[in-house]
Amino acid sequence: MRTKRAMAPQDDMSEDTIDTESISYVCACKLADFRLLGYTDIDEETLWAFVSDRYDAMPMPHVVVSDILAVQPPQLLHWLMMRSWKQGV
Repeated sequence: MRTKRAMAPQDDMSEDTIDTESISYVCACKLADFRLLGYTDIDEETLWAFVSDRYDAMPMPHVVVSDILAVQPPQLLHWLMMRSWKQGV
């Protein structure tokens, strides 16, 4: 008969928050994919700005990770172009 194991408490993190180190790691993984496709000038801050621009409030961590990993280069490039037009650059 199997018994349920108690989950180890996390260091002052609840399950519904995500820390910046985790966001940075997921962004770095996605940027590695971009580099394989030839998009070498995109950095973590730009990718995170694109993803976080969609949020009014921070969603659950699994949604954030999914949104980062689902970004396609044309979406990001379109957003960058629109942002530069809005800023008047």
